Amino acid sequence: SKKHSGTKVSVMSAGFSRSLWKTATLVTTVKRKSETEAYYEVFAGLVYYFGNNSSASANYQRVKDGSTISVQAQSPAPAMGEGMGLRASAERTSAKGSKDAYSFNPIVDYNTRYAVFRGDVRERISAGDNTESYEFSAAGAIAHVGGVTGFTRPIHDSFGLVKAGDLKDVKVYLNNEHVGETDERGLAFIPYLSSYYDNHVSINDKGVPMEYTLSNVSMLVSPPLRSGSCIAFTATKTQAFIGTLKTMVNAKAVPLEYYEVTVRIWDRDVKFPSGKDGEFYFDNAETPEKSTAISGKKMECSSAAGRVSTSFKDGVRHTGYAGYDGKRCVFEFTATETDVPFIELGEI
Repeated sequence: SKKHSGTKVSVMSAGFSRSLWKTATLVTTVKRKSETEAYYEVFAGLVYYFGNNSSASANYQRVKDGSTISVQAQSPAPAMGEGMGLRASAERTSAKGSKDAYSFNPIVDYNTRYAVFRGDVRERISAGDNTESYEFSAAGAIAHVGGVTGFTRPIHDSFGLVKAGDLKDVKVYLNNEHVGETDERGLAFIPYLSSYYDNHVSINDKGVPMEYTLSNVSMLVSPPLRSGSCIAFTATKTQAFIGTLKTMVNAKAVPLEYYEVTVRIWDRDVKFPSGKDGEFYFDNAETPEKSTAISGKKMECSSAAGRVSTSFKDGVRHTGYAGYDGKRCVFEFTATETDVPFIELGEI
């Protein structure tokens, strides 16, 4: 057999790791290497977590021919939503027989409604020789679904367009991650839907004005490969009507007190009781439209889908009736679309 003629190397190492204050971690490692001579390598690192995925770290490493000290801080941009992310690092390298070298690398990520941007600066200073580099990138997509075309962040698979009536600033979530807010048309693109997978899309009803009701606030969307879906949440504006009901008996107006009254709305009967002196109150809170999520080719996201509905057509006369003395007393009223929460119909 032939003996090994290379250099014999032996290594012994010891490591230590400990959590500090529940928000920091300390890691140390010591190595002893023996070649033609023995020497030590040392590494020490401290990481501190601020929360919200933000952290800072400092490292020291010493090897046979030099040492390196580095610090880094980062606060990443939201994974799906809008916002800014920062990352900056600085490093000093010392080596035997040469001057220290310094490097700096700040990076900025910015996610907007319409695109993502990144700026990357690198600088290195070594023995009086400075090198610098600058990089800037922008990425986005143009999407079209349900009669709506718009700019959004990059799309890698499928995407969706949320329609929350005409309500502005309603927060939209994908799998419980905030992805954006609706604009003045009640629209918000979701560029991150996974095809053939149940994507949980939801909106935050806490941002919806009190006079509006939503048929639901979440749904599962499973789109085909590289497709767009119109995801419509119907917002119904609650419109209330008050007045008094009377009927003519022997040429005298008699109030219809404590009778069941029926009004025909959207091909269904809404029933409510009259009170003392024939006073009544009813609204459209019990007649919401359904929310849907279907292909944009079958639905116009810009119009019918998720529209804010009063359930009463403006300027159209509606009919109602109440039973009195074995007879049906029929009445009519005209609905008016208005921002006023209560419409006084007066005496009918």
